[in-house]
Amino acid sequence: MLRFGNLVMICFYCCISHALAFQSYFILDNMGTQFMPIHMNALHLADVSAQTKVICAYQCSVHPQCRTFNFDTTTQICQLFQGDTIATGSTVSAAQTSMFGSVRLMETFFTAYSRSCDQCADNRFLRCVNNTCQCQQNTYWNGSFCLPQLPLPCMECEPNKSMCREDLNLTCQSYNKCDYANQTCNITDAPTTDMTTEGNYYVQIYSTSTPSIGSWVVTGNMSVKRFAHTSILLSSENDSVLIAGGSSLSSAIDKFFLSNLSFGIYGYMLLERQYLTAAEISLSGDVIFVGGKHSSLPNVSNSAELFNYSSRSVTVIIPTIYTWSNQAMIFLPTLSRWLILGGDDERCEIELFDPSISTFSSMNHTSRTNRTTVTAVLITPNGSSSDIILITGGEDLSNSVVFSLAELFNASSGEFITLPNNMTTARFLHTATPIVSLGKVLICGGFDYNYAPLNTCEIYDHTSGKFSLTQNAMSTERCYHTATLLNNGNILITGGTLDGFNGLPNTDLYNPMTNTFFAGASLNIGRFQHTATLLPKSNKVLICGGWQKTAVTAESCELFSP
Repeated sequence: MLRFGNLVMICFYCCISHALAFQSYFILDNMGTQFMPIHMNALHLADVSAQTKVICAYQCSVHPQCRTFNFDTTTQICQLFQGDTIATGSTVSAAQTSMFGSVRLMETFFTAYSRSCDQCADNRFLRCVNNTCQCQQNTYWNGSFCLPQLPLPCMECEPNKSMCREDLNLTCQSYNKCDYANQTCNITDAPTTDMTTEGNYYVQIYSTSTPSIGSWVVTGNMSVKRFAHTSILLSSENDSVLIAGGSSLSSAIDKFFLSNLSFGIYGYMLLERQYLTAAEISLSGDVIFVGGKHSSLPNVSNSAELFNYSSRSVTVIIPTIYTWSNQAMIFLPTLSRWLILGGDDERCEIELFDPSISTFSSMNHTSRTNRTTVTAVLITPNGSSSDIILITGGEDLSNSVVFSLAELFNASSGEFITLPNNMTTARFLHTATPIVSLGKVLICGGFDYNYAPLNTCEIYDHTSGKFSLTQNAMSTERCYHTATLLNNGNILITGGTLDGFNGLPNTDLYNPMTNTFFAGASLNIGRFQHTATLLPKSNKVLICGGWQKTAVTAESCELFSP
């Protein structure tokens, strides 16, 4: 083992039949770093146990496709990847117990390329194909080395070099980009992105130009640490946001000021709430906070507070008909009311809030399957004759059942309609994002029926009433993440968790025109159970709070620019 400044080089000699057969060099980066692949699902090889970084490097050396690894000294987990930092990943900041190592390639490792197979019998970088030494699976020959193939569409490639992952149905097209057979990247006359508002909707004009991964900047902090809080865009102002509630059990309401990326306390709720929902109910910025939980105040879940924006105070507490927490709250354009359903209780009650008279009422409806943690989104555009809501997934806690069931609810008639086709995967704690202009909904992540996190996503097409998997999956499994429709029509997926303890920093972007995901810029800190709020006038997304890791919640926020 050799040391160069803060970097360490490890050399392994792989011996076959007691004879020196091959040599591998690894460069170890500083503690507090890790490798972040551009496509986790395609580039992740395995997680193995290793007591030391040297053993982790050895585990990589004996895996023919391994080029990089992450090692954590606390968990002693060694993650093996077939990507590198040249084109298929990058080094990012991580916990001080984490480190990143990579293979150092040398031309002498590849002198047997294209020679007879006896010349590369013990070479970890080459394999025998048609009696000649060729690159290992998912790598290509660049004239000097075998490098990892590119796993994402629209990445630049050179013809006749097999640079694209054919196992992912990608090939290098005539326009020098990895792409699918339908040539989704070969679009030169992309329309200009624009956005208009219609009532309570933002209407996107989609762009099909080469995607940008975006960037993040850290804003000022909220007044308290929060998770299970709520975030409300104020349409009456220039992309101002109110944030309230959360695990801190603070009644303070923070306001975000885009002009200087700062927060200030704008008022207080009368009751401390977490797992609440909220909505702006007037053009003057008045807000209603509904339901939630409190460890010692049982009346929180069956009450709501009206917050007057001008006086910066709560004017009245209103009783709800039912108890609510983690519920969906959806504006119904045809009825000019807010609909509340779902949440943590396994029941099928529905409640309406009339903002004109500030009262709640129950809603008569047909029966449906009782389940908790469903998603519910409005899928009909403004101006439709009825308000149709898509309800997907969920869990039956008492029987440990996870649902792939999908239903439509017609709010105008009060009728539940079971779709003839369920989702492709049973899931809960997932996200559902309506793409109203296309009549589709993107459903992502969550836990499956084995309570394992998912990286798969599927599209609901309202015209056909069917679900289908997206062309590729997200870069990693996620639950407790967020999904936000951007002005350009793409959907930003942020954070989440794999294990319920540690937040993920990586993000994905979904392009509905190509039905594919590509990796976005990473968050500055990993987080889950955070909020994400689109700022439509400035074309940014505000991410706030959430869990960072076990027992550590965040008061920090970040701003995304596409």
